[in-house]
Amino acid sequence: MTDDLGGLISAVLAKGFAFREELSAAASTEELAHALGEPIAFSGNSPVHTLTPKSTIEASSNTYSGNYGLGEFPLHTDMANWHEPPRYLMLRCVVGSRDVATTVVDLEPVAKSIGIENLTRALMKPRRRVAGRIGILPLAQPFHDGMIFRWDQRYLQPASRAGEVYAREFSERLREATIIPFALAQPGDTVVIDNWKMLHGRAAVPESNHSRRIERVYLRTLRQ
Repeated sequence: MTDDLGGLISAVLAKGFAFREELSAAASTEELAHALGEPIAFSGNSPVHTLTPKSTIEASSNTYSGNYGLGEFPLHTDMANWHEPPRYLMLRCVVGSRDVATTVVDLEPVAKSIGIENLTRALMKPRRRVAGRIGILPLAQPFHDGMIFRWDQRYLQPASRAGEVYAREFSERLREATIIPFALAQPGDTVVIDNWKMLHGRAAVPESNHSRRIERVYLRTLRQ
């Protein structure tokens, strides 16, 4: 592992995310993902997913593009409706734009201000079935190697009185949280995010930026 990758991993573990410009430009996204950790290949396919701006008409209705189109993507946990969302995700620029911000927010201050114990009692349920069933999920979930904080205003809804109360408070506190924006502007620009600790979103895509292309990889672990 190069010092650059080691520093990136250390930053993710310490702060919850790390952004690097033109990282390992000569490597493919899949090669970089394997150098960083253990990529997840769903259904035996490539772990690399290509993300391009789509209107609500062009995209599937069960995706963020299908719901928000070229508008702003609200802050969320990827796969928040899963019992165990992927721990890390990497976003890497192929065709970038300085006009489209990627945003992240650290959830720990928000969670501590409400009370982590309260969030563990705040039960939520997916709006759609996952693997054929509706699971009940807390906003904060102790796990074997950490704490999962989850949030998705579109795909999760309260499943208990505590869920109603603390989801409402969570949403209010999130409006006051510090949002960190950055642009995936040049090929190779890369961000790695702890999906259990941080929320991420995307600014609206202007008409002039429809060629934007980002590659995404979920990672189960990072090398240490």
